[in-house]
Amino acid sequence: MEILERNALIKSAITFICFLVTICFCEAQEKYFVLDDEHSSYDIKSYTLDTKDLYALNSKVEIFNIFPKYKTNTRDNREIILFSVLPEVTSMKLWEKIDLAEIVVDTISFKDLLAIKQLSLYELYSGTYDEHNKFFNKYKLVVKRNGQHYAAYNTLLQFYALRDKPDIFNSVWGTINTEQTPVSLKSVADYYKSIKCDFPLLSYFERYSTFDRLRDRKEFLSRKIKIGNLNAYQFWSLTDWHMPSHAYEVDRGIDRFVYIPGKGIVGGSFDFYFYYHRNIINLSMAKFRDNIYSERVMIVNGLLEGSD
Repeated sequence: MEILERNALIKSAITFICFLVTICFCEAQEKYFVLDDEHSSYDIKSYTLDTKDLYALNSKVEIFNIFPKYKTNTRDNREIILFSVLPEVTSMKLWEKIDLAEIVVDTISFKDLLAIKQLSLYELYSGTYDEHNKFFNKYKLVVKRNGQHYAAYNTLLQFYALRDKPDIFNSVWGTINTEQTPVSLKSVADYYKSIKCDFPLLSYFERYSTFDRLRDRKEFLSRKIKIGNLNAYQFWSLTDWHMPSHAYEVDRGIDRFVYIPGKGIVGGSFDFYFYYHRNIINLSMAKFRDNIYSERVMIVNGLLEGSD
């Protein structure tokens, strides 16, 4: 009897372990979103950024602003779904050729993408929300070029709500609000220094932070500028570094960025990614820190000059 009971327990344990392995595999499985340049439900604005000046890496970053279109026009231009394609740091490549037939089971629709957006931007009154609302290499972007499909080596997916409101209203995490009173990164750093607290943006040194992340993280408008004859708005993100050293700090996302109404995000920085690979790319820590305090970004060259 004891042998039978022991065998039953072993069998149950093996079954449970197999179940966990299956779940973990499914959760880790990459999904794909195939960008359709002629899709009727969204518009696309894409830009290419040079990484050389900011990260001393001779490569590119491609960013894709997707603007959902709805049956009710009043809902248009209120959200950005942002895909950022980051280089593989050894080969410098951004894309690899792919056969759509091989990924059809793992391909999500635009409707699926909108569902992810709703949870990421806290749009459902009945929703249960996760702290993490940015995704790195969980959803890979696929594009069609010269008759061939290509999948990104590295894809960052994140979402923004476009909500212009005066300061009396709160701008929660994931909000682009161009009516905020500009607040520079240095002024907030000085505030933390005045109250003898560590500045959250510098917590990459020790990966320890007391920052009240869920309550206080925010995209601050830093300054208003002109690019060509267009009004542009530069933002920086107040959040910390809290992940262990072996993991990407994905929640930082595109932590500094430039936004132009109607054009989308036209420049930015991806400190979470290039800092992780700092030893491979020989990134200077002095320059990295200076990039933060100076709010430096990669930005599209000459694309918008003379625009309407």
